[in-house]
Amino acid sequence: IRAIILSDNSFAIDVSALDQNLILEACQGQSLAFMSARELMVAGSEEAAMDAGRAHAMLSWHAKNLFCGSCGAKTVSVEAGAKRVCTKCRNRLYPRTDPVAIALVFSTNFPNNEERILLGRSKKFRPGMYTCLSGFVESVESAEDAVRREVFEESGISVGAVSIVATQPWPTGRAGACELMIGCFAQAESTDIILHDKELEDARWFSRDQVQAAYQNAVKYANIGATPPDGTIFLPGSYAIAHHLVKHWLENSSAAIKNIPTSAGLDVNNNGDLLPA
Repeated sequence: IRAIILSDNSFAIDVSALDQNLILEACQGQSLAFMSARELMVAGSEEAAMDAGRAHAMLSWHAKNLFCGSCGAKTVSVEAGAKRVCTKCRNRLYPRTDPVAIALVFSTNFPNNEERILLGRSKKFRPGMYTCLSGFVESVESAEDAVRREVFEESGISVGAVSIVATQPWPTGRAGACELMIGCFAQAESTDIILHDKELEDARWFSRDQVQAAYQNAVKYANIGATPPDGTIFLPGSYAIAHHLVKHWLENSSAAIKNIPTSAGLDVNNNGDLLPA
């Protein structure tokens, strides 16, 4: 059984190979339940979600790095799980964090200078959920260029100015990896949507009224893990940085968003308020 220390007063143990019912029986009298990291992000406290997220990311990393990538020999956990070391060539392995750029793309290039934002959905999403476009930052690429590349690849929309405004750790990334979400505001230079690849099932420009309705549906359903009625369009819940990017756009004009300095700071752990630069 793998175990790691998370802090001075907490640790994590990987019990995924054990029978959950037997574990619950052995812990009778205590309030225990098994739930996914995503469920905990909705139902648990911020502190519990952070601890569980770090445990999930670290234990997943340990499980996927049992052998050395240089010589193929076994690796062992050292320093309370902070790293792994090869038993043969002594190569050191460190936990990885994958940077992901996520952007609220806005435009006023519509009749009567109407403000709209670009949202998309993957076929893997729950029906009706739309969110900001995102993608991994590639090697030797800035987060701003990653936004421009990913938005064009996924939607055909050209992006100009990009401002980085917030970051958020995301422990339930692809294949169990930990991701660092880099939240951005991006100004579109075109409006014709072309789905170049199959990564998105749909992408649309949403008006303020449409976004407001989707935001309210997120508060009503996504924030508590409930399933919206069929045909309901909604955003991710407040546990996701996309929710706060959209919330800030709803509370401000696109002109104000456009003038936000890089790294202004959107506090995603405090109701999404914009921090002073």
